[in-house]
Amino acid sequence: MSWWAVFSMIRREAFEAVGLLDEQLFMYGDDVDWCRRAWNAGWEVVFYPGAQAIHDRGKTTAPYPVRFAVAQQRSVIHYWKKHHSFLGVLGIRGIILFHHLLRYTVASLSILARSGRTAQKEVAKQVSGACLRELIFGRIPTTA
Repeated sequence: MSWWAVFSMIRREAFEAVGLLDEQLFMYGDDVDWCRRAWNAGWEVVFYPGAQAIHDRGKTTAPYPVRFAVAQQRSVIHYWKKHHSFLGVLGIRGIILFHHLLRYTVASLSILARSGRTAQKEVAKQVSGACLRELIFGRIPTTA
């Protein structure tokens, strides 16, 4: 299935002034971070909704939902640590924690009740469980 995707067109002068993408933001948030740094460096950042790109959504991430969910969470927290205050980071961590606690609980109850889409609920439970462990205990290896 093809979806629209965000892509960037960057002037060489802007790229040279702002630098490369932050390698700590693996696949998620790197574009937002770069645009913020460009804006802070005095460059105009423009969103043009008329541009189009084709993106095969999920081809890379679908086989490894846990790995990529944890990577996305790491990127969000890294971005917030980089650009926001301690209270902001605490707030986003709280929001993420609440989200995954709720999602894990609902998925677990759905599995126990044997309601439809059990495989999908099991993946949601695994994703949220891994994200919760990461939030509570710190960086964990992701193999799935």
